[in-house]
Amino acid sequence: MVLVFVTSTVDTRENREVVTINIPGAFLHATNKDYVVMQMNGTLAKLMAQTDPKLYRKYLVDKKGKKVLYLHLQKVLYSIIKSALLFYQKVGIRA
Repeated sequence: MVLVFVTSTVDTRENREVVTINIPGAFLHATNKDYVVMQMNGTLAKLMAQTDPKLYRKYLVDKKGKKVLYLHLQKVLYSIIKSALLFYQKVGIRA
């Protein structure tokens, strides 16, 4: 976060023109090559199981009285720093 403020200050001082874009769902296009397991707990786990009961119900377990679902992520997850790197590599930007 500090880097954002530093570069913004430099851009302002040097009267640079700055443009930002948003690519909806961009990170969903980047494939994750690492083995990453995500844990969903409680209500979120139950809701996920309801989206596709045939697929997820068999993986829904009780842990200390709460429902838990473990998921193997095949795509990167938004808000993880590595997600941005993998997306940049997919579109050919060197980072």
